[in-house]
Amino acid sequence: MNINKAPWIRTVKWTVVLLVITGIFYTIWQGVGQIRNSSVSIQDFQWQWLPIASLFYFFSITICSIYWHIVLLGLGQQPRLRDSLQAFILGQLGKYFPGKALVVIIRTGIIASPKVQPAVAATSVFIETLTYMAVGAGVASILMVFFIDVGGWLILLGCGAILLAGLPIFPPVFRSIIKILRIDRLSPKIARAASNLKTRTAVIGWILLPFSWLLVGLSLWATTQLTGISAVDIDELPRLTACAAMAIVVGFLSMMPGGLGVRELVLIAILAPIDPAFDSATTLIVAVTLRLIWLLTELVLTIILKGLGFVSKRKSLKTKSGISSQPNPTGSSSDT
Repeated sequence: MNINKAPWIRTVKWTVVLLVITGIFYTIWQGVGQIRNSSVSIQDFQWQWLPIASLFYFFSITICSIYWHIVLLGLGQQPRLRDSLQAFILGQLGKYFPGKALVVIIRTGIIASPKVQPAVAATSVFIETLTYMAVGAGVASILMVFFIDVGGWLILLGCGAILLAGLPIFPPVFRSIIKILRIDRLSPKIARAASNLKTRTAVIGWILLPFSWLLVGLSLWATTQLTGISAVDIDELPRLTACAAMAIVVGFLSMMPGGLGVRELVLIAILAPIDPAFDSATTLIVAVTLRLIWLLTELVLTIILKGLGFVSKRKSLKTKSGISSQPNPTGSSSDT
């Protein structure tokens, strides 16, 4: 049975890789095509803003990966921080395939170990993702109420998103859902892990993740500077942060592929007061450019992480080879 196991694992891994590559190429092809078909010229882009927008996004997902590590610890698992960071970043590429199920598969496959149970790891992905969305809706709602003037329907939408995303993964409610759905019978490991999840884990998320959303807003601001469509001042950061958060959260909850159409509706509603230049065509270009920048960032990080892993593996093999080739310290020989 063990003989047939390895080929099946390799087949699944290569299938996942091919699906991810397909999703990535489709995203790039679609994004570049939308920009070319618009009145905006790529030659007019201010490319010096590209690394700035990319760095803001990098720090944003780093914060998210740290919180995912905290969730894993809260569920009684014992991952290494560097493994959590690597699994999170590599898993980001799975979101470019419809359904986003590959995010869970990739993260779980990388982080699973004798100290991290696969079923619990998969559960932790849902907890981290929904917490991130709930916090994003909360940040957007607060900014829209106190700092920017928007339609009441957007505020109600934000409050609804907080409940929809946040309530199911609030620890006491989460444990109740597991009992109601009888998951504790189907998977005792998940039930035991859920019993370890404390309210303080959720509180840490609500303290830590707003900084991630602020960096997302900064990435959006840098992207508007890159496109050069409209001169957006840094004073508009509250509006941009609320805009990015609501667009991503509503797009995620809509279950539409990539939040198609839904994100643009939110972007137009919130960005339009900044400048009349932000019409439907303009906001589409900003949204597409932002998505391509984030994809580029994730690809570069993946290449770096894979490169570091390859070097580390070769050093480990050389070290083991060096140890095995050393003479027997007792001076004995197999010929005697």
